[in-house]
Amino acid sequence: MRADRVPTPVRVTIVVGIVCGLVAVAFHLAIKAAEAFFIDRALHATGHSWIAWTLLSRTLGGLAAGLVLKAGARGSGIPQVKKALALEGGRVPFRDAVGKFFVGALQIGSGASLGREGPTVQICRPSPAGIEEESFSAGKLRVLEDAMSARGVCVDHAARLMKSFDFEADKIAALKLMAPRLTDRQNKFKIYKAFDFDASRDEAKKILK
Repeated sequence: MRADRVPTPVRVTIVVGIVCGLVAVAFHLAIKAAEAFFIDRALHATGHSWIAWTLLSRTLGGLAAGLVLKAGARGSGIPQVKKALALEGGRVPFRDAVGKFFVGALQIGSGASLGREGPTVQICRPSPAGIEEESFSAGKLRVLEDAMSARGVCVDHAARLMKSFDFEADKIAALKLMAPRLTDRQNKFKIYKAFDFDASRDEAKKILK
């Protein structure tokens, strides 16, 4: 199959797999580095000093993790991703993933009772979410552009279409495509309700003048 004939979802899946794989490997290497700094020192300590090193490594690892801990980086990882999928449209903030990366590496690498799988899932989630949203939004806009080239659209239908986009910038782009084809512009006030921010509403009003 030629590369230009590969469906967009397949290409997105390939890119997501590569990105998540690289992120997961980087996380596991960071854990190895933390283990070398904390746990290996305790294992190779001479005499009875291993006892002190064992206690010290857990303490220092916990303190270091606490210094960089953010609210979104708490927990094992998988429950946080489930919550994001159920209540937040699948979005895990990038800052939470970065926080989980460092907190997870410090905690696991210093001997905390925490597995690698949960943090890896949470760390990798922003990558597919960002790629999917950008690609699918672009696809929606292309379809909308083709549809608007030969037909009109009423305000109610336009408002529903705009609500299918997650980002304000995409909603504005969709409105620019539909504005010349609105059949009942006198009802344009209904479109403003599709936006969450005043700045976007002001932009919409300029488009619909």
